[in-house]
Amino acid sequence: MTGKDKELLYNLIKTASQSFNGYTRPGFPEETPDFKDDCEPQAVQTQITASPAEPKKEIPHQETSSNSVSLTAVANTSKENITEDQKKGSSMDLICRKIFACNRCDLSKSKNNCVPGTGVITPLVLVIGDAPSAQDDLAGLPFTDQAGNLLDKMLAAISLSRNQNAFLTNLVKCKPSISKTPTLNQVGACISFLDAQISVLKPKMILTLGENTAQAVLRTRQSLNALHGEFFDYQNIPVMPIHHPDNILRNQSLKAPVWDSLKLFKSRLLELQPHYDLQFKKEM
Repeated sequence: MTGKDKELLYNLIKTASQSFNGYTRPGFPEETPDFKDDCEPQAVQTQITASPAEPKKEIPHQETSSNSVSLTAVANTSKENITEDQKKGSSMDLICRKIFACNRCDLSKSKNNCVPGTGVITPLVLVIGDAPSAQDDLAGLPFTDQAGNLLDKMLAAISLSRNQNAFLTNLVKCKPSISKTPTLNQVGACISFLDAQISVLKPKMILTLGENTAQAVLRTRQSLNALHGEFFDYQNIPVMPIHHPDNILRNQSLKAPVWDSLKLFKSRLLELQPHYDLQFKKEM
């Protein structure tokens, strides 16, 4: 295999990883490696001469809407041609690398994987939970357990999806070692990463899950009962706190108030992004 073929394959795998996670996993270095040919240079030259290569086709840039990810890896892209989504992707990559290198609290020693988040780079909605579950810790992705399945159904009911128009993350990016609820010290050590993600992603709205998350994002000590289903402001972004899917699974009576709140959330989102629901494609 030639070095050029290796580079193309490397960029393809890296792009697939970016599209799936919303950021570059730490296994990929910032600079593209210098790949070498497996065969002799003369043999490569002979092959090229005998069968002239087709003119290099530039990969077209797809128009990016709020419900799609554009992280096309084009080799040697000039700075003038870098798209807004590519800039966001680079910024999210940097945040991700800092998260993986973080040792601000004890969770960095007990985790299997950091869980920065997943979703589209230009989300309509940012969904924030409290902490990764044990299953998330193994997968390196948020909301992969039973609560995550319920969350996906809740979002789909109001035309949202982690694969189309939303980004999912947590207050803390590592699984708490004792319980799923992070401590105040752990939240304090990690909250700057969330603030940075919000600054880069610039969602139209934010949905927080559970009391701890609502209090941390809104910088308040009010209970979730007082905050649930109401709109608040985070740097001019509407925020609505609701119950965490884990709590709904434990207490089915919470379904009705959560559904009422989600309908209200969708109504506000339609005001900010008219007809977004008509572009939504159900996945289930």
